[in-house]
Amino acid sequence: MRILLSEGASTSAREAITALGLRGHHVEVCDPDPHCLGRFSRFVRKFHHCPPLGTDPHGYLAFILDLISGGQFDVLLPIHEQGLLFAKTRKETDKFEQVFWSGQSLVELYQALSQRRNTGMAALFVAGMREWMRSSELKLSPGTQLRVQKVMDVTISREVERLERRLTFLATVGSTAPFVGLFGTVWGIMTSFQAIAVSKNTNLAVVAPGIAEALFATALGLLAAIPAVIFYNKFNSEVARHAARLEGFADEFAAILSRQIDKTTV
Repeated sequence: MRILLSEGASTSAREAITALGLRGHHVEVCDPDPHCLGRFSRFVRKFHHCPPLGTDPHGYLAFILDLISGGQFDVLLPIHEQGLLFAKTRKETDKFEQVFWSGQSLVELYQALSQRRNTGMAALFVAGMREWMRSSELKLSPGTQLRVQKVMDVTISREVERLERRLTFLATVGSTAPFVGLFGTVWGIMTSFQAIAVSKNTNLAVVAPGIAEALFATALGLLAAIPAVIFYNKFNSEVARHAARLEGFADEFAAILSRQIDKTTV
């Protein structure tokens, strides 16, 4: 298959290029950065320099449409949205961890973050601190730590749900597309048998059109399923890695708050 990737700068794009190249597919990449990570992969047959999607979306779409309108590609593999989501999440998490462990006052950090919408680890910290601050206004007790942990568990679940929101589509395509192709295969074979029955002739010219349709339907099913499965596995592992990172931070943060509670209650 001839596959065009919508970008080549992310780690996800590089992994997709390698996975598709190892399976013998013809891979080409378009990206606004001529020095992007994916360009220098040995599996990339050709690089297309395109307008940047962020600052010139119309130019980018026109460029992509011009490429695929020539019929030289079997699949356009768009990996921008989910790839950018995980890249943004990793960047925000790294930045927050750097600030959190810099020694800044947790109260000051909470006051700064609580004024805006947060996601990821920052949202986890704000949720835990909010519950701790509310409890401290009353009276800190051993039950405070349990409430804080419960609040952080709920925040982790919401964050994982946010990241998994678009994976259902990939899972559905990866699991159902081969069966759609199989249905087309069966239909094509039925057509061939009907042609034999009508003409009472088993000549190749009689059965060839139906068999060709059957093989084409099978190819279309695999064409949709293979990239979907590759990216589902990739993004699912990203979600699991991020969830483990959040759970580790929640345990460390809970330990810090537990020490504060112990100092107050002693």
